[in-house]
Amino acid sequence: MSKDKVEQEELIDKVEATLEKNLEETTEEVVEAVVEKTDAEKIDDLNNKYLRLYSDFDNFRKRTIKEKADIISTASSSVIVDLLTVLDDFDRAIKNNEKSEDLAGLKEGFKLIHNKIFTILKGKGLETVDATGEV
Repeated sequence: MSKDKVEQEELIDKVEATLEKNLEETTEEVVEAVVEKTDAEKIDDLNNKYLRLYSDFDNFRKRTIKEKADIISTASSSVIVDLLTVLDDFDRAIKNNEKSEDLAGLKEGFKLIHNKIFTILKGKGLETVDATGEV
């Protein structure tokens, strides 16, 4: 072989070695960039999931508070509506008591009104407790 060919082959070997080295370095840089991007994407995904979860929980909390308020207002309104009939009974009893002198009838009327109140409250969950003589 001639000297020029040997030099050309050596030069080609050097260029190939340099290209191989550069290719390895570039490949490592690309892999690192992909890993960093993947980590960044994972962090973004986890952050988005966290924000959605927090938002869902906050909405759940607000909805629960609103539902509790609705239940309380609905429950108290039904008790009041039921007690209006008792109030009407008391009004009629007062009117009738102005003219009546029948003591037994008055007692019976008050017992009926008492029983009606008791029945309404018992229907709402009230229970009698015998606490006579107890602390």
